[in-house]
Amino acid sequence: PFWLKRPSPWQHFLPFARSPQPSLAMLSVPGRAALKVAVRSPALRRPLQGRAGLATLTAAVQGRTSARFHAPAALGLRGLANSPEGAPHGGAEVVNLLVKDAAAGKALAAAAVKTIDLNERQACDVFCLVNGAFSPLTGFMDEAAYNCVVKDMRVSADGALFGLPVTLDLQCVKDLKQGDKILLRWEGQDVAVLEASSIWKPNKVLEAREVYGTAELEHPTVHSLIAEQGQFYVGGKLHGLASPKFKYIVQTP
Repeated sequence: PFWLKRPSPWQHFLPFARSPQPSLAMLSVPGRAALKVAVRSPALRRPLQGRAGLATLTAAVQGRTSARFHAPAALGLRGLANSPEGAPHGGAEVVNLLVKDAAAGKALAAAAVKTIDLNERQACDVFCLVNGAFSPLTGFMDEAAYNCVVKDMRVSADGALFGLPVTLDLQCVKDLKQGDKILLRWEGQDVAVLEASSIWKPNKVLEAREVYGTAELEHPTVHSLIAEQGQFYVGGKLHGLASPKFKYIVQTP
């Protein structure tokens, strides 16, 4: 496999992680770059200063986990603990986008100008959205939210942290315009209606570099993003008609 043919980026800061007295001086330029991929904190785009930052960085590397879960203030991650213990991320309640009124659901479906047959990845996103697993999102991200997440891992300038963009990708949007309703279908079942509030063509190379730390197609997710997924994104509020069904066991929040 290709990932065995080149050294792992972790090798650049293993000496740092294993040292009983780690120092930022131990990190090479590739090491800092690899660490930025692992942590993805805006603070790592500038030199870390102070014992708090070093302690947080050490914990992140030694645990091989994201520093967003270790003393977020030390890395400038404001608002990370903005939800009370036990509360859903970014809000007081789990978002539930399933339409309760059957007649209202039928009316939404009837108003759709286009029907999209989802692939499994997209259906999983719809499942997570309508059942609140992606709280506080109430639909696929619009362009503004997408840009904030790609740049700063937030759904807005002062919004909740969100590590990855959640977008509906389409190969062609020729017949779509803002305000259109799109019926989303999975394996023959109508599962949701999307109100298209934003339609755009993203810079996927930039997205790959910011989110995954590389734009090389050898990275499997980057390859999927750039070479396989639709070139346009559509965002907007989602109305759930039914929770998508899968052949494997799934759970809701």
